[in-house]
Amino acid sequence: EKSDKLILGYDPNGDYQRQNVELEDIRRSVNASLLMRDELRNEATIGVSYSKEEDYTSSSASVSGLWWADRRKNRSYSAGLSVIYNESYVFTDGYADQYIDDNLMWDVEVGVNQVLSDKAHISLSAYMNHDFGYLSNHYQTIVRGIDLNNDLKITRSEWVLAAEERPDSRTGGGIGALHVWQWDSGITSQLNYRYFDDDWGIASHTLNWALDIPINEELTLLPVVRLYQQQAAFFYRDADSNNKVFNGKEYGSSDQRLGDYTAWHVQIGAQWRPVDQWRLEGQSAVYHQSSS
Repeated sequence: EKSDKLILGYDPNGDYQRQNVELEDIRRSVNASLLMRDELRNEATIGVSYSKEEDYTSSSASVSGLWWADRRKNRSYSAGLSVIYNESYVFTDGYADQYIDDNLMWDVEVGVNQVLSDKAHISLSAYMNHDFGYLSNHYQTIVRGIDLNNDLKITRSEWVLAAEERPDSRTGGGIGALHVWQWDSGITSQLNYRYFDDDWGIASHTLNWALDIPINEELTLLPVVRLYQQQAAFFYRDADSNNKVFNGKEYGSSDQRLGDYTAWHVQIGAQWRPVDQWRLEGQSAVYHQSSS
């Protein structure tokens, strides 16, 4: 076997170029949750959800809890667990035939929230997730080089279009921190940092800063700035680079969401309360990503 991967097309000229294809789908979803509190105001939440698209279904269940350290309620602890089961219609030997493959994902997170003063509090969290099963994207393709004529070398005429293939398991985790501060002017600041790392080689940093700026009793401005930086998965190659060809055996993906990139997001929003019973909100945002 020269390759055990799914081959989708062949061009003897090896003239493969990245191209985005427009897709249209309809997602139908339903979800429900139940929140319960005891006499000490400790909380327990149970949730379920289901969604369906033309080629994808997802079912999930979650449970979480929040416990106060004492009756003063200056510190609380939280823990949560969620499980998601997905089914995808995956291509076989072409774009016409499909079969159903599935994957299971679970996430667990624990945290602590501490009140620092009447105007500030901080939250710290740690989380871990594990996915296994079909984790590839059957709409994503890559270029593989296969020694078709057995001459122990691979030329451009031996490049083939193939389905991407990712590992069938993924374990990751990270930490998060949130600091909320209300200034004497009445402005509230929320500074949030999140770090993630997994066994695919992806590591990311997210920094988010949001302000709540009251102009008067009716109008509040809501600016947000978010910075993001990510390290690529070990099996990622840029489809527009000179090193885009995978061999016939290895994992491979050219999905830019798995690559090296940085991004920033700036948003300005406003909230208007013409009367106590009504609240109108609007926002405008700009997003830039180093990979396109």
